[in-house]
Amino acid sequence: MQKLRESRKQKGLCIYCGKKMDREGIHCTSCNKQYNTWKTEYRTILIENLLCPQCGKPLDREGTLTVN
Repeated sequence: MQKLRESRKQKGLCIYCGKKMDREGIHCTSCNKQYNTWKTEYRTILIENLLCPQCGKPLDREGTLTVN
């Protein structure tokens, strides 16, 4: 899978779906929206389970750091 994604990246294609890029980055607009949704849901699950949203390890203090 890593080789496929690297190959797509080198060809200027979206690393997930393989379509031609319609924006800068490694994901097309559609996959980028989907990735951001997944990332937000995953971060929420980590916080609810008292895990660090950065590394996934148990929190060593109360609360989480948030960026405004």
